[in-house]
Amino acid sequence: MALLVVVLLGPGATSVALAAGSNHVEAMRVRRLVILDPAKAAPPDAELIVLPVSRGFDQRSTSLCWVYATLSGLESALRVRQPQSAVELSRRTMQVQTIEDRFLRKIHQTASYIGERGVAVDAMRLLAENGLVAFDDFTDIDDPYGSFDIAGAVDGAVGEPAKIAALQHGLARVYGVPPSTTHLEGVVVSRAALAEAVTAGQVWQSYAIANQGAEGYRPHPDPDARAGAVSWFMPAPRIVDRIKAALLAGYPLEITLGGHCLLLYGAAYDKLGKPTRYYIKDSYPGYFYKADPARVMENLVEMSTAKLPAPAEVTPLEGP
Repeated sequence: MALLVVVLLGPGATSVALAAGSNHVEAMRVRRLVILDPAKAAPPDAELIVLPVSRGFDQRSTSLCWVYATLSGLESALRVRQPQSAVELSRRTMQVQTIEDRFLRKIHQTASYIGERGVAVDAMRLLAENGLVAFDDFTDIDDPYGSFDIAGAVDGAVGEPAKIAALQHGLARVYGVPPSTTHLEGVVVSRAALAEAVTAGQVWQSYAIANQGAEGYRPHPDPDARAGAVSWFMPAPRIVDRIKAALLAGYPLEITLGGHCLLLYGAAYDKLGKPTRYYIKDSYPGYFYKADPARVMENLVEMSTAKLPAPAEVTPLEGP
């Protein structure tokens, strides 16, 4: 596994072991809030955990930060398991899937919002239902789009079958049609097979800070979440512990700060075990930076990552 764990034992004694929906304005506001002040004095690192990451991808004018953070997290976890992996995933395919999902919910009269916003657990559900496509097998976010009034066509159609047909026609006109097969290490595979290879059975769970009340599942705190999405609420210290446990297990975390989603892929700790900096991957240029853990916690809406098997769970109270 390619997780780099560095435990600093003192001067000259270092042990290194290989082990186990926002826009640009909001993203830059969040970055200014949490970015680590380079002039701020910090204690020496006693422990450093940094996971491998894929290259930066620009979400441009979309509201798909949650998609970018989730897919970057899957790419990172795959690189931990398979250090030679160069798999990159299609963001535009997920864009098509989320727009389709939102319209279908409106057609079936289970929701009314039409747009790109969402949360990480939504992304995991969508890819479980639809599979994944390799980045090079479908056009990118910054490639040209077609022109078609999808909403007008859907609203003008009569009956669910006609509305769904209008939706599929409009999606194809605007976004193109994602391929039914894709590639993994040069081999043609189904979209489902790529998703299975990338996720390797991961089940993602959302966590949020329980400022009041007992621990447990409650409605997801992000208003962009689909109906039925839930988070496990727990005290802030356990959130900090969960971050470290996930990183040590080789899983990065999607974190929602304010209205923007990011990937947390590493952390440094002092000799008392307190985090001194978090390593962040953003979906806008200047992709990689270090964040102040205290500011991250102050602005945390929720975080999502792979659920750890027992006994790696912090406590058995964490639900199924």
